[in-house]
Order: sequence, then structure tokens, then C-alpha cells
Amino acid sequence: MRVTQALFTSIFLTTLSVFSSASFAQPLDNIVVEINNQIITESELQKRIADIRKQIIARKSSAPSQAQLRTKVLDRMLLDILQLENASQFGIRLSTAELNQRIEEIARKNKLNVTQLRQALLKEGVNFTDFRQQIERDTIIARVQKALVFDKIKISDHEIEQFITNQQKSGSKDSRYHLSHILITVPENADSAAIQNARVKANNALQKLRDGQPFEKIAIEYSGGQKALEGGDLGWRSASELPSLFVGAVKKLKTNEISGLIQSPSGFHILKLHAKDSQQQVIVEETLVRHILIKVNEIVSDKTAREKLESLHQQIKQGADFEKLARQYSEDTGSKGTGGSLGWSVAGSFVPQFEAVMKSLKTKQLSRPFKTQFGWHILQVLDRRQSDKTKLVVRNKAYQKIQASKADEALELWLRQLRDEAYIKYHNADDAPD
Repeated sequence: MRVTQALFTSIFLTTLSVFSSASFAQPLDNIVVEINNQIITESELQKRIADIRKQIIARKSSAPSQAQLRTKVLDRMLLDILQLENASQFGIRLSTAELNQRIEEIARKNKLNVTQLRQALLKEGVNFTDFRQQIERDTIIARVQKALVFDKIKISDHEIEQFITNQQKSGSKDSRYHLSHILITVPENADSAAIQNARVKANNALQKLRDGQPFEKIAIEYSGGQKALEGGDLGWRSASELPSLFVGAVKKLKTNEISGLIQSPSGFHILKLHAKDSQQQVIVEETLVRHILIKVNEIVSDKTAREKLESLHQQIKQGADFEKLARQYSEDTGSKGTGGSLGWSVAGSFVPQFEAVMKSLKTKQLSRPFKTQFGWHILQVLDRRQSDKTKLVVRNKAYQKIQASKADEALELWLRQLRDEAYIKYHNADDAPD
């Protein structure tokens, strides 16, 4: 079974996103940089550069030279080490069960099972054990960013209400844009000379783009943004998810057009618009569902929990009151007191296994016992309704969009702070950032 190009590319993107200082260490290898109590060696750096060049080639782009990639890749590796250190300090980990579930999700998204995924990776020369380790580190970094950056973004009730009011007043659909991005960074508290140097560099990059050089190539060569090694591709973003200083520029761009320089506290930005569309009104389906949960633990075995649910299932089928049994036996403390009711919910509210069973049931239908990461369940769908003005959904979306508009800037500032507070010693002055 041959892995698809999309999966091959995503695998490389995953394996490039994080770094373990012990992955390829050689006892007599030259040290390139010291970071706190860890090191990056020349062989580690060269392997990472080679992997990134393979990924760029897999996207059918012209790969920069090793010299062009060296500083940027080294900075990515350094930041990954610092983020993993923070995760360790704050006790942010990934259990074996969670890692297995993440691997299963990746396989399922690519229409494979785990065995087939393993075989596909091996055929492409990717060791499955290394792949698991990279997925683990990638997930931990995502969690530490969420815990220490994104969850700390302050969004007031007034901001949310104002956002919703503005959307309603405008009467317009929130357009979505597929964008790429180049950031020429400016150091914190930079003087006028440093700002001018960054401006000159940004203008040089912009001129190369206007001369017809590929955006992805220039992003890899010049950009200091988090997506630089992916060619600056930000994917699809709604207008409300963009920093406010981007919105005006983006709305003026035509497809495949490049913006001028946009200045922010982080530096100078260049955007390219690949495509855009307008979001249609979303009709939200809500489901009223109730369930009974029996947990598996050191005392209650998997078999015992399932058999207990089988017994309760049979009692309900024979006319026993679901609500009464839920109050008596369910181990979900959040719903036990309401007879197992989980209230009205929208898609994405539950774990995939629970949601799949819920979607498969007709109204009033009772499920067979099934298992999720929380234990064994039986559930019943009581009712379904459709709404295009669900206040909770509108408010949650407003919160997410405001957060997304602030997230990129917050992450850049946090990573800069990590770097500034760390002990970093470059053994070759040419490897140090400008």
C-alpha cells in the first residue's frame, strides 16, 4: 500500500515541527549550540536540514540550499527544545493511551488502519517508532502553546458582544481567505536603525516577489514567521480570525496578488491571497441526548463494566425508567443528577466514538453498549432540532475568532520571550541570528 502524496507531505510537516535533542546524538559530534542544559549537534542539524529539503521537494517546490536553510532550521530546533522544556516544567504530558488515539486518528483521516499506516510509512522510509515519538512531541508542543499562550489570551464579554453586534450590523457574510505570509521580524525595543534594517530586508523580499520569484521560496529564505519552513502557508482564515491590520489589505487583494509591506510591533509583513470565498449561513443541528456511563478502573474490569451496561440496556428495553437508572448507576457526575441528560449539544461537543453512535441513532432510539476513553456507555437520542441563531454557538464562534486574531502575535511574543530568557551559546558566530 503506497502512502498518498498528501499523507507523505503531512508526515514530513509533522516530523519537522518538533525536535528531541537525543534523537541522533553522536558522542564525538561537533556542538553547534547549547540551550540551557541541552545541545544541538552538527549531525542533528544536518539531518533536520536534509529532512526539510525533502519536504520542500515533496511539495514540488525548488529547495533552498543548505546554507539558506541552516539558520532558520536551527532556530526552529532551538525553539522546539525550549517549548518542550516548558512542557516538562508545567507537567504537560501525553499518556500512551492518548498517543495511541492520536495515531489512530491520523490513520483514520487517511482512510487507513494503524497497521496500514505503519506499512505505508515504512515504504516511504519513515521509521514508525520515530513517527510515534514525533507525534508525541508535536502534540505536547501544541498543548504547551495552548496552556501557556492561547488560553491566557484575555477576551472580555464586551469584546464578544461588540464582535457579534458588528457582525449583525454589517449584514455581511464573514469571508474566508487562503493566505500565505512572510514576516521580517523586528527585535523587541528595537532602535530606529534596527527597524530600518528590517524594512530594507522586507523591501528586498517584496521586490523579489514582484520580479516573479515563488512566494514559498522567498518565505523560506526571508520569513521569521512560524510557518516559514512551510512556505508561509497560513491555510484558510476568516476575516475575523485575522489581525485587524491585515483585514483591510487582504480585502483589497485579488486572487494571487501580493500585498505591500504591513508594519506591526512584530515587524514587517507581506501577504499573498491564493483564494477567497464567502461563508454561507450555517444551519446548526442540535441533539438532545442522555446517557449512562460505567467507568473502567482498578476495581471494575472492562468486562464487568460492559456486562453491567448490558444488564441496564436490557432493563430499559423491558420498560425500566432510563432517568431513574441513570440517577442510580451512572458514573458521569456531570449528568447523573439530571437523569443522564447532556442537554442540547452541537456537532463536536463529544469524543468521536460517542458522537458517531449518537449520529447513527433515530429519535427515541436506544444504543447498544459501546466504549470510549471514559468507559462504557449507553445513550438515547431524545430529540433533534435545527437552528441558525443558536446563541451559544454564535458566542463560541465569536470567542474563537477573536482569540485567533490575537493568537499569532501572542505566540510570536511568547517564543521571543522564551529565547530571551534562555541560556543560548552558539559555537559558530555565523549561526547566531542577525
